Amino acid sequence: MKNPSAIELQKYAALEAAERIRRLAFEINRTAKRPDEESIHDLRVSTRRLSQCLLAFDDLFPRRAARKANKRMGKIMKRSAEVRNRDIAIGLLKESGVEGTGKVVEALSKERKQAATALSADLKGLKDKEISRRWTAKLKVG
Repeated sequence: MKNPSAIELQKYAALEAAERIRRLAFEINRTAKRPDEESIHDLRVSTRRLSQCLLAFDDLFPRRAARKANKRMGKIMKRSAEVRNRDIAIGLLKESGVEGTGKVVEALSKERKQAATALSADLKGLKDKEISRRWTAKLKVG
């Protein structure tokens, strides 16, 4: 029989992971539809929080499922960073007041649009796979 405190910890970890999966699924759907600065930021935060939850309680989740989820989240983070980095650069250039940054901002905006389109396509693919239901089942948190 398992230690009662271990059972409580397992329940807690499952509840936390389930909530973070639901939040990530929401942010994926939102960002896939409209990849604006706020959506990208919130997607990155929810991805990071789920990843940290799986890491903090790594002994309590099926190792293969957690590894696959973290690998997929790494791809989301990488793709969303391509957009977010351009948002930050554009913001800094606009705030700088330095003359002659218009062409650079224009080029960064074009790159951002391309990166956002690629991110949206990736996220729509995830959305179609019903991430919330599948990850909840595979991680045994539902």
